Amino acid sequence: MNEIDQDLLPLGSIFYLKDGNQKLMVVSRGVIYTDDTSGEDTFMDYLCCKYPYGYLQLNDSARINADIQTMQKITIYQSH
Repeated sequence: MNEIDQDLLPLGSIFYLKDGNQKLMVVSRGVIYTDDTSGEDTFMDYLCCKYPYGYLQLNDSARINADIQTMQKITIYQSH
């Protein structure tokens, strides 16, 4: 695992955003998407979905660019 990976939550991690009340689960990392407002490609640290509901529709996801210190971790899954 390189230095960058050590600072990122593993896929499948479940957490709350600080002061949030909805559990989120990391489903992808290093996401690049086209911002609807500016039309520019934007990099985000995580793509998340609501937990336990999952990714059912396009607007069910959350793109998060956050320091893991601002997240309240619930469950962190470690790959073997």
